[in-house]
Amino acid sequence: MRIEPRSEQIHQILQQLKKEYRINDDKLYEVKQKQARLESVEMTIFEIEREKEELLLQAREVWHGSLGTSVADDAAETGHQNLRKLRQTLEQTRDDLQEEKQGIQNRLYEIEEQRQVLHKELKR
Repeated sequence: MRIEPRSEQIHQILQQLKKEYRINDDKLYEVKQKQARLESVEMTIFEIEREKEELLLQAREVWHGSLGTSVADDAAETGHQNLRKLRQTLEQTRDDLQEEKQGIQNRLYEIEEQRQVLHKELKR
């Protein structure tokens, strides 16, 4: 039995779409893994920030003089600036990952729609 040229072409396209779908699905998995690692890093940063605040509070109590308070305040300000920069970087990374994830999900949806159309055409 000979397959019609159009049917053969559709089968080839379906195979390409299947391959592209798998590749994009793998990319989506990688993005989700990166998002999970990012959340873990954020939790670690939160814990470090809490510990830092406790240490600065203790330092202020130990250093009663104005010089000691000034040193603790400078350390706190430096820590806050560094944390602000880090949070900006984390936020940008989170946004980039979300955008990448959305693009991949959109492409997976498009591939699935194309596959459905081609399967319907094969059944005719």
